[in-house]
Amino acid sequence: RPMSGLKPNRKGIRDQYDCRIFFLDRDRQCVYERINRRVDQMVKTGLVSEVKQLMKKKLSQTAAMALGVREMISYIKGEISLQEAKELLKKNTRNYAKRQLSWFRHERDVQIIPVAASDTPKMIACTILGRFMTVTSLSPSTSDPSLIHHAPWH
Repeated sequence: RPMSGLKPNRKGIRDQYDCRIFFLDRDRQCVYERINRRVDQMVKTGLVSEVKQLMKKKLSQTAAMALGVREMISYIKGEISLQEAKELLKKNTRNYAKRQLSWFRHERDVQIIPVAASDTPKMIACTILGRFMTVTSLSPSTSDPSLIHHAPWH
């Protein structure tokens, strides 16, 4: 029987628990800008030296393929410049993010939470909690949206 035939019958955590998946949906350009800043920060704070240390160890095939490792190894070996390695890492990370976006958009029962560039983590957490409380079947005292104001991050 093909693997696709097994998927509808598989048991998982969703069958055992009341799970919710929230997808934080940012503007694509915003995501790309955040990726670019993050890569620059990682390089600035020691990504190259971290990868040099990793190269001294025997990396698994999976670890050797991790974002940042391949690109920095190419730089360390002199195959490309640091600027080329950074741009390649940014491009590869953007491509990875696009694949994640596609996966989440096609996953069942995912609740999409639009996130603006100006939204703070606190605002996002309150939105998720509010969304969770409106769809859950908890008792009235537990599902009271005013509890959001008593959450530890509020």
